[in-house]
Amino acid sequence: MTRRRTGLIALTISSALALGACAGPAYSPEAALRLQDRVAAVSTAAASADWSTTEVELLELESETSTALARGEITEERAEAVRSAIALIRSDVAAAIEAERLAAEQAAAEEAARLAAEQAEAERLAAEQRVAEEAAEEAAKAAEKAAEEAEREAERERREQERGREDDD
Repeated sequence: MTRRRTGLIALTISSALALGACAGPAYSPEAALRLQDRVAAVSTAAASADWSTTEVELLELESETSTALARGEITEERAEAVRSAIALIRSDVAAAIEAERLAAEQAAAEEAARLAAEQAEAERLAAEQRVAEEAAEEAAKAAEKAAEEAEREAERERREQERGREDDD
């Protein structure tokens, strides 16, 4: 989640709830303070992208709104404005959570792809190493065979030279 999106959610909370819940003469000062405290708590939680706390604070705000309405401290119109703002915020929070989930999935997929590429490279290097070792082994066998052949050839030449000396004698 980007800081911009988190900031937008916090701004939405502040403006929608603070103005919708507490503005105007249709509420008591005590209710206004309680609702403003709840709005501040929701804003703080959302600003830090603490979505579970944001949801708890929204539930508290919802409860406080219902209580204020039941006591006659706010009008039905104010209570409905708060509920609408809460619904909007929940929608934004759900979108933020989904965006974070998708980002985490993408990061995991990228990490898996990176690890798979590293594994493939390691396997390629191991295969090249095996080929090189086999080639070196073949070269060593060929060199040994050539040395044996050279030794036999040298032995033949030595025998021929000995025969030639014997024939000269």
